[in-house]
Amino acid sequence: ARGGQRLSVSVSSDQASLRLLEEARITTGINNFLAVLPANGDYTIEIENTSNSDISITVNIKVN
Repeated sequence: ARGGQRLSVSVSSDQASLRLLEEARITTGINNFLAVLPANGDYTIEIENTSNSDISITVNIKVN
């Protein structure tokens, strides 16, 4: 991604949590976040299952 772009990530379940591992200006919502990326480079998204069982989710990632 390039610096200044917006990274939007969402998941389809409230039993999953999202986290961007790199520093960025982030606005969080329910099951989603929007980050303004500070620099060019690779970014890592961590998705954690917060339930005690297996879950199926859909992950949407958009960079613009």
